[in-house]
Amino acid sequence: MVTSDGEVDLHKVRGLTSLAGRAGKKGIGFTTAYMTARDAAARQGKHKNIAPGTSIWIREDGAKQLTVETLESSRQRLNR
Repeated sequence: MVTSDGEVDLHKVRGLTSLAGRAGKKGIGFTTAYMTARDAAARQGKHKNIAPGTSIWIREDGAKQLTVETLESSRQRLNR
C-alpha cells in the first residue's frame, strides 16, 4: 500500500533538509509515490508541485523511478 500526505514540494524539501542538517545528516533524498501513472498524471495536472531534484515512484510499475529535473519535465513524463 502507498500512503502519503501529499507530494514532495519545495516547502517540504526545505523543511526536511533543514531538519536533517540540524541532525548532522547529509545527502537525503525525497520520493513522491503514486498507485498508478494515471493517478500521478491526474494529481499533477491539478497541482504541478513536485520539487525538482526529487523522485517519483509508481507502484504499478515499481521497477522504475523518475527523477524530476524541473516542474515541467515531471508533467511531460507523467502525461505520456
